[in-house]
This record gives sequence, structure tokens and C-alpha cells, in this order.
Amino acid sequence: MAVEHGAGQMGADDPKRAAVVMSWSGGKDSALALHELRADPRYEVVALMTSVSEEFRRVSHHGVREELLEAQAEAIGVPLTKIYLPSGETTPCTNAVYEEIMGRVMEDFKSQGVYTVGFGDLFLEDLRAWRERNMAKAGMSGVFPIWKWDTHQLSRQIIAMGFKAILSCVEGLAFSRSCMPASWPPRGSGSSSKIGVRCGRWAQPRWLDRFCFLW
Repeated sequence: MAVEHGAGQMGADDPKRAAVVMSWSGGKDSALALHELRADPRYEVVALMTSVSEEFRRVSHHGVREELLEAQAEAIGVPLTKIYLPSGETTPCTNAVYEEIMGRVMEDFKSQGVYTVGFGDLFLEDLRAWRERNMAKAGMSGVFPIWKWDTHQLSRQIIAMGFKAILSCVEGLAFSRSCMPASWPPRGSGSSSKIGVRCGRWAQPRWLDRFCFLW
């Protein structure tokens, strides 16, 4: 396991605000959660944190290339910490291995004055409970700024904020190729769609009006 920290000093500039490291997937939920945290005077996001496959150099779960992850962090302007997880057949990343690695990462953040992790979770109670147990074991806490948001409300807010997306991957069992637009929201559409609500994750890198869609 290797950890690569981006340039930048940890710890909140304002002592009245809690320093937060954002668990960053690059998808729509973490993008909106990051936006909410940065707008909240109680918090200061001092770093993004993403797990990356050590073998394939892609974001865990989403499979997005490391280069795109780095471009997002640069556009956002927040230092990125990449956590390389074992992903080979001979060294799989089991839950025990993952928790051991993340425990060391949390200790590193704590040594720099960061005791809070932001998450973009919406509905999965068991996942949130698992995160909170692990945070408690590490002496840290989690914050969930978009927890239980209605997905139609979330979708409408993202449109209103000007977030855009290029569709790159969808759940084949849920939608056929013929019903998928090339981008979301579809051109000329000012409202949310079931496609946007059910499938996909998107983020807003802020350069040249280019946006990326991440599954």
C-alpha cells in the first residue's frame, strides 16, 4: 500500500471551522456533497481522498483513470490524497486489508489536525453504519451533507447549478442503448430525468466548460 499526498497544508485556516477530508469518488454525489460542505461555515475541506487500484491505476469501483481524477482535483483546487489499494489476484483487498490501510491513513490525517471525513452517501444505512464504526475506531467522525436527500431534488439542484455530464457508462440491465442520451441533462432539457436519477455519477471539473461523467 502506498499513499500519495497532494501539495498543500492540512488543517483548517479558521480555528472555528472543522478541517474535513472529502471522500472523493469523482461522481455526482460526492461532487454535490463537496459543494455543500464548502458552503457550510462549520467546515473547511482541506483535502480530497480517493482509493485507487494499485494494479490498474483506476479509481476503485468507478474504474475511472487516475489522470482524470488528478484533473478534477486540480480544477477544484483542493489537494488530493491517493490511497493505492492492492488489486491483484494474489493480493486481493479484503475488508480486513482495507480497514487496516484506512486506519493508517486516518492516523496520518489526525496527525495533521484533520478529524472529520465527508461522504456523499444518500441512502445505504448499512454502509453509513460501517463507515461510522470505522471512523469511531480511528478516533474520527463522519459528516454526510446530502444524506436522505430526495433524488429528484438532488437532480434538479445539480441542473440548476449548471453541472453537466457526458454519459460514459450505464447499467445495461436497467437501460438500453437506444434510450440513452449522449449527455445529461439531455440538450434542451431543463428538468430531471429518470435516467439521471437512477444511473450514473457526474462531477464538474471547471475548465473550458468541459464536464465529465463517472459511473
